[in-house]
Amino acid sequence: MTTSKRRSTAAVQVSAHGDSSRRLVQAARDLVAERGLSGLKVLDVAARADANVALINYHFGGRDGLLDEVIRGMASQIANDRLDRLSRLLALDTPPDAREVLRCWIEPWIENVELASNREVMQVMLHLMFAADVDRKRKEHVLESSVKVTALYLDTLSNCYPHVPRGKMMWRMLCAIGASYLVLAQREPVGWNTLAGAEHPPFEPQMREGADELVTFILGGFSADSDAVPAKRVRRKNGNRIG
Repeated sequence: MTTSKRRSTAAVQVSAHGDSSRRLVQAARDLVAERGLSGLKVLDVAARADANVALINYHFGGRDGLLDEVIRGMASQIANDRLDRLSRLLALDTPPDAREVLRCWIEPWIENVELASNREVMQVMLHLMFAADVDRKRKEHVLESSVKVTALYLDTLSNCYPHVPRGKMMWRMLCAIGASYLVLAQREPVGWNTLAGAEHPPFEPQMREGADELVTFILGGFSADSDAVPAKRVRRKNGNRIG
């Protein structure tokens, strides 16, 4: 199986430069959790880590490099959890179904975003993932472990949908990634109660319920007819197209 071939190289740990670098990364992560991204000051990081400010430049090239290492560590943590869950699922006697696979993929994100200590770091990670002004190579470096493990999930899901060509599965996986992060990153989605309608009393969205609906939504996309042809547009007399 393709999955087993990739498994040995899927998990990428946070790069280590020694004890001082680990203390600096942990200090930076704690400060982002406490104060947000604007509170990440190199002087404060060095003081919290009981290290010299010069070591931040030496190990990471400056504040941005240190922040990337914090995000890389979080991405690796989630990726390794996803890898462990997938490995245990694949070790069972019966082949997994797509819903089980997707739950293994989504649960680690939910468990981490529900922790107040992780929420700010994960918001920064989301910005790096989707922001147009972030260099592609930087994204690939920071999210390397996440991408490799996602490839394993794609292999497994492809086995669940053998009738869907690989190219289509790749696009559907990208759609699933975008939908999952947009849904699971927001504890209070913008416009939530407006969408509910004036006749319904305000209520707090529950992330676990959102995850269940997200899985159902993604499953619908993966199982869609891969041979479906878009409906032809109808040309009006004025030249505009509809449909």
